[in-house]
Amino acid sequence: MRNATKMASLDPEIAKTQEERKKKEQQLASLISLTFDTDLYGGSDKGSYLTSIPANEDGENIDAMDNEVARKVASYTAPKSLLKEMPGGDDSDAGLGFGKLQKITDREGEYSQRRLKQLIGAPRSLL
Repeated sequence: MRNATKMASLDPEIAKTQEERKKKEQQLASLISLTFDTDLYGGSDKGSYLTSIPANEDGENIDAMDNEVARKVASYTAPKSLLKEMPGGDDSDAGLGFGKLQKITDREGEYSQRRLKQLIGAPRSLL
């Protein structure tokens, strides 16, 4: 009798587990089934599949956009207030380091320049 009550209590659990298993199997089966774009592949007839996809459908639109951007950039001008503030080419920038180029030796200190004045004599191994 104990086994009968145990089986009666397990039956709803078994039924529930079996139902969940069926649902998971159906979900898996739906994922396994193949789907494809019928417009691109032409239905289930393999002979009507497209062998190539046109690459330049929108190419004309891209060229037109490039030309429009180039035209806008070429016609861009600065506001008048900025044009007035721009330097006119005077030498006011001379003190900012844009002047005459210096040699490295001109920038060296006295200690570094002494190496140029050293007398080069006979090697010590010959003495």
